[in-house]
Amino acid sequence: MADYYAAPDLFVFPSPTYTMGLVLVEAMGAGLPCVAVGEYGPGEVVIDGEPGFVVPFDEQRFAEATAELLTDRHLRHRIARAAQQHASDFDPLLAGDAMLAAYEEAAELRRGNESRFSLRTQRRELSATCVANSREYSIDDSSPV
Repeated sequence: MADYYAAPDLFVFPSPTYTMGLVLVEAMGAGLPCVAVGEYGPGEVVIDGEPGFVVPFDEQRFAEATAELLTDRHLRHRIARAAQQHASDFDPLLAGDAMLAAYEEAAELRRGNESRFSLRTQRRELSATCVANSREYSIDDSSPV
């Protein structure tokens, strides 16, 4: 897939029904600015104006955003750098840990064990803070890795 992402100047994603944003994260990770319809997952993955453009489900606006990135090389390069940086915020290990923690929290709540729930919530908040600060921490002890 890396070869396919390395070939284009930008990544356009016109789907209004795609519920995940994974292909956009992959494209941004390859340094591609993105144009996406701001529905469902893509609207939450791409931040309008930095790693790409988020547009309404409108052919004209989608075409304008795409043309702007194709014709303005400096804008395209600036947004490409921002896209690559933004993609690093989507760490699959932390996402997996968050999902596992959510299931564990639900199981603990069902068993009536509220104290474990608050501990899991604190650990998940710590993980999110670490990602936001672009530093990696061990989930278990909060010390820098």
